[in-house]
Amino acid sequence: RWRLIGGFVAPPVMPIAGAWTEWNSRNKARCTTNFDGKLGFTRKTSHRVIVIDECLILHPALNGALRVLQGHARGLHQVIVRYGIYTGLTLIYPHIPSLDGVLETGQTYFEEALLGRVFHVTGEAFFQVNTLQAEKLASIVTASIKPKGNELLLDVYCVVGTFGLLLAPVVG
Repeated sequence: RWRLIGGFVAPPVMPIAGAWTEWNSRNKARCTTNFDGKLGFTRKTSHRVIVIDECLILHPALNGALRVLQGHARGLHQVIVRYGIYTGLTLIYPHIPSLDGVLETGQTYFEEALLGRVFHVTGEAFFQVNTLQAEKLASIVTASIKPKGNELLLDVYCVVGTFGLLLAPVVG
């Protein structure tokens, strides 16, 4: 059973803007490691790590990185992998010394572009995990507010400032 919060009666709801694809679109994964240094996801009802060879929603570049990382993360609790579909840059955090010369790890940030704007994103920062869908959302927001160029924009839940930075050129 649900209840209406805020006292809104029949609030306007726009149609859902589906993703371009449901596969290979995620640009980030936070994997937990097991005692053998293998990466995977934690089982919902326990702390058991389910080792993964491939995740169908991750970008293929991340799946490739995970295959190389398997067995090298011994002693780490988690490993974060990110990929910029427009920049081709990868972030693997933290540094994994056994992979020196094989795979770059330990980057403090990577760059990704949305609608032509480049963002510097750390491993821990919130950034939309589906780049193409984030661009679609930003375009929908821009079209919905129909900026005239003199508005004041406050991006109060900005994290890395994605929407504030994307909308800044079209508002005051």
